[in-house]
Amino acid sequence: MPRWFTRNDSWDYGAMPSPTEDKSREPKPRKRRLATTFVFTILFFAGASLAAVASNRTDARGLARAEAAGLPARAFELEQHADRNARDREMADWLQLRGVDLVVLAGYMHLLTPGFLERFPDRVVNVHPSLLPQFPGAHPIDDALAAGVATTGVTVHYVDDGLDTGTVIRQETVEVKPEESLVERIHAVEHRILPEVVAELCAH
Repeated sequence: MPRWFTRNDSWDYGAMPSPTEDKSREPKPRKRRLATTFVFTILFFAGASLAAVASNRTDARGLARAEAAGLPARAFELEQHADRNARDREMADWLQLRGVDLVVLAGYMHLLTPGFLERFPDRVVNVHPSLLPQFPGAHPIDDALAAGVATTGVTVHYVDDGLDTGTVIRQETVEVKPEESLVERIHAVEHRILPEVVAELCAH
């Protein structure tokens, strides 16, 4: 079973492995170096080796969990850099020095700059709580409710320099009703299909 960690309290995927954990009983998949990144943190590995964890917030819970597991972890706060280009350039340098092959985002609310994406071509993946191209942006669940649609869903997609415009990798629908449980049901789908997609990407 793949292991990973959280971007915030609502993304509790389970325990991150300890550096001393006995892995002798686990299969030995082809290793691919993964970074999890951003905003409330990011996340995980599945059939790959987690190389580093980054966030744009020093208080991100995942940074402390990564450090406790002996993994490189760092916050890249925008306020500490001249601009977003400088921040993304430093972050890309840091990730590449750690041998990262694939960057997986969850909860990242900034557009990555072209300079960052050029360093990881077709190797940045995001999960979004709608059926893109419907309801891109920061409030897709609220937007779906306001639009009165019967069905929304979850999209895992490659990241480009647009707003949730990258090529779709996988989508899964979620019925809007009952509305009271919509957020919980969408998160459940996100938590399931993002690791599945990353595992598939790492197997190739």
